[in-house]
Amino acid sequence: MEIGTAVFGGGLLYGSKKTVIDPIREYRRIRKEISKDLVNYANVISNPGSSKQDRIDEARKILRGDASELKSVVDDIPMYDLWAALRLVPSRGDVEEAKKNLISLSNSVDSGDPLRNHDMRKTVESSLGLMG
Repeated sequence: MEIGTAVFGGGLLYGSKKTVIDPIREYRRIRKEISKDLVNYANVISNPGSSKQDRIDEARKILRGDASELKSVVDDIPMYDLWAALRLVPSRGDVEEAKKNLISLSNSVDSGDPLRNHDMRKTVESSLGLMG
């Protein structure tokens, strides 16, 4: 009986890790990546069109990739609203706002308004609970 209980408990913990904990850890990984990319491309974001074209293209690709990865990672977290209510992840609205602004930033790195880009960057940081 005790062995069966231990095996069942171990299986339950392993299942929880794979279905809940790992997806939340993956969210935290992409959140960290977004934070890094916002710093790495801050000069491109803040001065649209002033960087070399290959750097602008790189920033555009990375920021759009961050948006799509954020969406896919969040979509993979089961019972998302529960974890959001427990503040382990941001609300769906905050994630949508961050995704929307990352896409807008990717579209604005070559000819956008510097002040608008700054506001979008700040919105992404705020929505994901990043330090600006």
